[in-house]
Amino acid sequence: MRLRTGFTVPAGGQPALPTEHDPLLELLTVTELAQALLRLAGALAFFVPAGEALCSREQVDAAISRKVGVGPPPIELWSNLRGVGLGPGAPLADPSSGPGAPSDALKWVVVDVVGMAQLGVPDQEALFAEGHEDAGAVGPLLRSASVHLLARKPIAPGSTSDDPGGRRWRAAPADAVLAPKRRVVRWLPEGSPKPGDAVLRTER
Repeated sequence: MRLRTGFTVPAGGQPALPTEHDPLLELLTVTELAQALLRLAGALAFFVPAGEALCSREQVDAAISRKVGVGPPPIELWSNLRGVGLGPGAPLADPSSGPGAPSDALKWVVVDVVGMAQLGVPDQEALFAEGHEDAGAVGPLLRSASVHLLARKPIAPGSTSDDPGGRRWRAAPADAVLAPKRRVVRWLPEGSPKPGDAVLRTER
């Protein structure tokens, strides 16, 4: 069953989002409707195509029950956290910029959040050399940055933030490494190797 939201275009007017449009409220409403439908016989999961997010009834119930008061919205229901290895042999932007293996031995990893455009904010992306960072700490960093933007607090170029492990990352606007093509907030770890143009230009 497909659930969609929409709005009425005035006669002779041009399609445009109403000034009172609230994407967060719309997604919450659709999700609560889907929560009820998931209790029907034969219902398997809740899928949000724009965020590549697939959730079970139990995951939806848990996220909705957690959303009380002024708590953060359940963005994990509408967006996906992805991690992809980019392969070996990609050169460093500056081989002297950080410690570790020589450039031809490095393997690069990108972790991103896709789907936040539904809420009117950019997606997040982290790029780092495999083995140089705690990959398990990157997801919480990106989710936290996404919630920060939803609070209408901008992330200026050069802003820094620490992941749960205490590693500091620096943000900058960029074109996403992974599809779909879009602008993202890219986070790079400080004091670590940096990827070269060959990594950043590759389409995946």
